[in-house]
Amino acid sequence: MQARHTLGLGPDRFQVAPLLDLLTVNFGIDVDIVEDHEMSAHIEAECFPSQLIMRIPERTWELIEQGDSRARFTFMHELGHLILQHDLSLHRESGRYEHKCYEDSEWQADQFAAEILMPVSVINNRKLFDAYDLAEFFDVSLQAASIRLQQLTKRNELQGEK
Repeated sequence: MQARHTLGLGPDRFQVAPLLDLLTVNFGIDVDIVEDHEMSAHIEAECFPSQLIMRIPERTWELIEQGDSRARFTFMHELGHLILQHDLSLHRESGRYEHKCYEDSEWQADQFAAEILMPVSVINNRKLFDAYDLAEFFDVSLQAASIRLQQLTKRNELQGEK
């Protein structure tokens, strides 16, 4: 909720596109929309935290502007990498470095995106305990909503669940 407050986002769903100016002017984050051919077809976005740069191919940006739930999540995931300063990738590589799941930079960025797109306080206040209701309210994918509810249920963070 603090990140949402800092970014000037209210408690409900929001559009990602208007964040561009705010990120640049207030936080010095450079979000570059690049031509599709400048990035591999399988890359939806990338970031360079030490340089405060996020690169998004036009194909992904068009989806963001259209309100595509996956593209919105991708944007917030990459913003999570920037804010959490993930220059060192901590994803699991067999035998290289043993760490807990929550130390994984990809898990952390996913958690950041889920928290900022679907804050638990709003889920509880509005009693959004059904994945379909949650997905519709926050304009996220059904998969993201389902995973979020599973995680919150596992951690006993849902209050007054029906």
